[in-house]
Amino acid sequence: MALLLVPGVKSVTLANGIDCQHETTWKLVPRGSVPNTRLKPIDPEQIFQHYPAEEDADRLGGTRIHEFHQARREQLAAEWNLRLATRQTLVARDVAVAPHTTIVITRSKQDSKPAVERIEVLGQSGRTLFRRSLVEHAVVNSPPYIAFHPSMSNSRFAIGRTKYSTGSRRERFDPIAELIENVEGLRQTPSEDAPRLVKQRLVEALGNVASDSDGLELAVPWIVGLGYQTPSDKDAEIVHRIVADLRVPDVGEALRRIYPKTIPLRYRSILVQRIIAQQTHAEDRTYYASLLSKMPPGTFADMTAEEWQVINDPSLRVDSAAFIERLADLGKPGVQPMLEVLQHAVQTMPKWHQRKPVVQAVCRGLARLGPDANEALPMIGSLFEQRRCPITNSAGDALAWRIAMARMGLTIEELPHPPSWKEPAIAKMRDQVSRRLAKYDPEAGLW
Repeated sequence: MALLLVPGVKSVTLANGIDCQHETTWKLVPRGSVPNTRLKPIDPEQIFQHYPAEEDADRLGGTRIHEFHQARREQLAAEWNLRLATRQTLVARDVAVAPHTTIVITRSKQDSKPAVERIEVLGQSGRTLFRRSLVEHAVVNSPPYIAFHPSMSNSRFAIGRTKYSTGSRRERFDPIAELIENVEGLRQTPSEDAPRLVKQRLVEALGNVASDSDGLELAVPWIVGLGYQTPSDKDAEIVHRIVADLRVPDVGEALRRIYPKTIPLRYRSILVQRIIAQQTHAEDRTYYASLLSKMPPGTFADMTAEEWQVINDPSLRVDSAAFIERLADLGKPGVQPMLEVLQHAVQTMPKWHQRKPVVQAVCRGLARLGPDANEALPMIGSLFEQRRCPITNSAGDALAWRIAMARMGLTIEELPHPPSWKEPAIAKMRDQVSRRLAKYDPEAGLW
């Protein structure tokens, strides 16, 4: 994609595969001249891996070098995001155009033949304008002999060979680096002001609630640009505004970078709205429900109508199963809804992988309630002792349910087990349950 930014370049056609049959032509066109494709380059800042070392790098300390490279990557990513959100649209066509210039990258390595790495730039007539190559070949010595090749993992005997190369010993050939050094205009310096402009445009778009501003397209890339670290207070406020704005779709993957497991309590209603929103993907619903399930104890003691919608709507509940556990915040009134959800899963989900998240969430919820869930024991016991048990699929599942039943009021001696079990197996099971009960932590789960 960096080639598209070279002055004078109108389009770039990528051809690959045998005989270069698969061709895609990429082009930047004025925004609004075609429908928005929402195409964008993947990690365009990776081009810097191929740049030669900076002349003044030796004068920078290790930390400053890292900061320099990180800032440069952020600047280029911001430039691309700003370009595609405000000025241009990236389009792709499966049609090749007659090239003015052709760049050929060759990597050939076959047994008994020289290994060739090469980059060539050809003019419109096919005339070579630029070429760099690295050719290596291991030639059998004369007279031939058997040599020992020591190695940590693959010591072996082989025919003695001498390696010849057109480059220096252990030279690494980087065709992209060769291209950057020799093609005018390809090496660019991104604007240091780009990240600030992206943030400014994004905040303006979030404030314009009257329309779907183009600047909202900057939201998800901006969150991604924050990395995996805890954001500053000001940035955290912008993240909160982005997640709360349903005009911004598909924020889940980016949000995971900042809040992988837990999230501040003020996101409670926002995450519920995201789960209910039709445009939310199943994976994001599962992630949002997981964050809700880890909010402080008692958070959902007074559930809202929207939260009940997530619980009661089977189409939402199947992707948001983790949230079912928090019915435990209701105390005893939460038992019957959990049993109804479990019964529905058993009756309508024939495959274990379908009902597993629901079954496990109910098990965790009943264990949380402890003695307050005592009324659920008859139904749970009946399901557990069925020959083809619908609520377990492994020994780990059975152990989790026995812990839950013990928390709900069964004594260790009353815990169900197969009639074929001998006394040593029964004693082992009871010991396992006793030890797990002693260190039970609702936040740690049962699996």
